[in-house]
Amino acid sequence: RHELTTPGGEFTGRESILGFFGVLQGAFSNGTLPVNSRIVECDRASVEGVFSGILDGVLQSPRGRGAALR
Repeated sequence: RHELTTPGGEFTGRESILGFFGVLQGAFSNGTLPVNSRIVECDRASVEGVFSGILDGVLQSPRGRGAALR
């Protein structure tokens, strides 16, 4: 089971998570997501990181519209 929790919401399933990162790649051509910490136990893993980059594209919402950030 694949899950991703972000300040903007939660994503479940591999395709949903890949879609989320695809939106970031389209909006931030120089975006990075370094791993700050990780925990692995049996068949489960948790990874924490902070995404950063310069917004130089269009940041789409899940409904395909431009998104606003605070």
